Amino acid sequence: MILNKGKAIGIMIDMQDKLVPAIAHREQLATSCKLMLEGLKILNVPVIATQQYTKGLGDTLPELKEFTGGKYIEKITFSSWREQSFRMAVRETKASQIMIFGVETHICVEQTVLDMLGAGLEVYLISDCVGSRFDTDKETAIRRMEKAGAIVTTSEAALFELTEQGGTDEFKAISRLVKSREF
Repeated sequence: MILNKGKAIGIMIDMQDKLVPAIAHREQLATSCKLMLEGLKILNVPVIATQQYTKGLGDTLPELKEFTGGKYIEKITFSSWREQSFRMAVRETKASQIMIFGVETHICVEQTVLDMLGAGLEVYLISDCVGSRFDTDKETAIRRMEKAGAIVTTSEAALFELTEQGGTDEFKAISRLVKSREF
């Protein structure tokens, strides 16, 4: 299985300003998510963002919100897939390959991934773009999702996979983007 930008969509789960500060390695996580979003924008891959209980957990981080057009799907269920508006938004894209990233790995990300796998979708977990308060929760959740059938990859690997070949303007833009990584 290899990512194809004509079949793919990015799903950013709950990267909210009152939730992210509690996450381990939050600065690196936010930077990785921004890189992923910038790359998806270059490649014209659609992105759907969710927010869990916005009234209590706030808005999407400002540095990430610009890549979503300020749009998000409000949810109260941990699994985004259990929200009808989310399922409809995903189905409208006609995407069969789902790249998921965000927080918390062991709660909202994991439950969404498991439900989407159960619905027969091809799910790619972007491992450097997920986080939890504790590393053990993140690591255990990644193992569980992989065992359930999710394909674990990284932002850089996914972006180059979507780019497909060198020598194009997209390749040059993605190369510049990943070379700008400082960690």
